[in-house]
Amino acid sequence: MSQMRILHIIRQMNQGGAENFIMNLYRNIDKNKVQFDFLVYKKGVFDDEIKQLGGNIFYSKYITEIGQHLYCKQLLKFLKEHTEYKVIHSHLDQVSGIILEVAKKAGVKERISHSHNTKNRNGILGRIYKKYLQSKINKNATQYFACGEDAAKWLFKEKASQATIIPNGIDLDRF
Repeated sequence: MSQMRILHIIRQMNQGGAENFIMNLYRNIDKNKVQFDFLVYKKGVFDDEIKQLGGNIFYSKYITEIGQHLYCKQLLKFLKEHTEYKVIHSHLDQVSGIILEVAKKAGVKERISHSHNTKNRNGILGRIYKKYLQSKINKNATQYFACGEDAAKWLFKEKASQATIIPNGIDLDRF
């Protein structure tokens, strides 16, 4: 059996809750079977550790820097160049809608949307735009993950009951 590579898409691998959750998983998976790679938009504190664990980190421009059209174009190009990814795991809440739509166009079979929040903190225009992006999640995700039931209800609406709830656990042995 060959090693499966999963591409995690997240803003950056810093010390936040979602990032620590991913790193706890990453440190403990069988890397002979599964390897995590990351598409991020900023350098983070876990970047060196990710590389030491055998993961790749790809840096890209974020949607707010280059606009939706160029963002989608660059992501599609990346995914067509990296056909090794059969699984995309997006941790960008509402922005996951556009990511998973592009991944579907690129032929990625498994497309995971992971909700780590229960609300949008943007201003009115940001909330309207993010609602539009969010509307694409249920059309393009093949799996739904959330840190809790409220997070699933917020992001996935009518498909919340299909979400796998994975609490953001902390590895207490590190403290």
